[in-house]
Amino acid sequence: MNPKGPDLWQKSEVCESYLLGLNSGEYNVNTSYSPDWAAQAVSREIAAGDATLFVRQWGNTGPDVVLIHGGPDWDHSYFFPFMLPLTAHCRLTTFDLRGCGHSTRYGRPECYSLDRAVDDLALLLQHLDLTQVTLLGFSFGGRVALRLVDRYPALAARLILASTTAYEDYQDDLEAWDEYQQRHPPAKQAATRLIWASTTLTGEQKTRALALESAYLDIYDLHLLPLVRDVMQHIAFSGEWMSAWQAGALRGVQHADYGRRLSELGIPTLILHGEKDMRFPVSVARRLHACVPQSSLYVLPCAGHLAHIENTRAWNDAILQFLVRFNGTSIYPGAG
Repeated sequence: MNPKGPDLWQKSEVCESYLLGLNSGEYNVNTSYSPDWAAQAVSREIAAGDATLFVRQWGNTGPDVVLIHGGPDWDHSYFFPFMLPLTAHCRLTTFDLRGCGHSTRYGRPECYSLDRAVDDLALLLQHLDLTQVTLLGFSFGGRVALRLVDRYPALAARLILASTTAYEDYQDDLEAWDEYQQRHPPAKQAATRLIWASTTLTGEQKTRALALESAYLDIYDLHLLPLVRDVMQHIAFSGEWMSAWQAGALRGVQHADYGRRLSELGIPTLILHGEKDMRFPVSVARRLHACVPQSSLYVLPCAGHLAHIENTRAWNDAILQFLVRFNGTSIYPGAG
């Protein structure tokens, strides 16, 4: 898949400075991140079973796209303002997973599992009367998206898997990658282990510290680290899922063979991945693409895990062209 099309991204004043810098490969470190993007959305809290989910929605026309953030102890704010140009061409719904951001926090590890997050999302889609949506799952959110189409296939018409993995056995690929070893040497690995082992930091403090400490794994172009860390400073981190993981509640869970399952379902799928992703190596994206005949693979050159920040234009273009291809009608303004 090679996205082409009209230059749509100049229409958002909020994004303009970011796009000019990010897509030229240069970032002006004097440009500071602004959270003003939130004022453009309709925000509300919606009950989904025993959870209350914080939801934001943009756009009034085009196909419905539902974004599932990663972390999972992050919120959805780190996608903005970078995704705002898409909202001129689709109805975008974002939300914070249970235990994340401004959604319900339980303080009990047993309240967290992939299937609980999937059930929350299914109830949220029902409440919003959203059917046949395009699910956009990023990182851990990709796991949620995969599990949802496995259990509730009628809810999603299309699937976008961004910077995520359908597999568990990817660590060897990272360890065999010279650039990863250079970027993440033993001294830096020891620093992250100290944060994990801390008995004085809260779960929320650990999540924030780990994100900031290891941000060099989320971005390939290290000149962008000031921007990435600035974005991270505005995230409402939590430690709920970390506590569940440390308690063993998230380990040893077996789910579907997603390559085979997606092939059976025939759901159109875009696999969107940074060539230099140091969280989930690009090999997992290529592996899934080889198993799913109806999938398109778009690899973003010289982009890392947070590819929507590192190559904003190409990331948005790939999503828009996928929507145009499978929406059945044009979603460009003024087109018939």
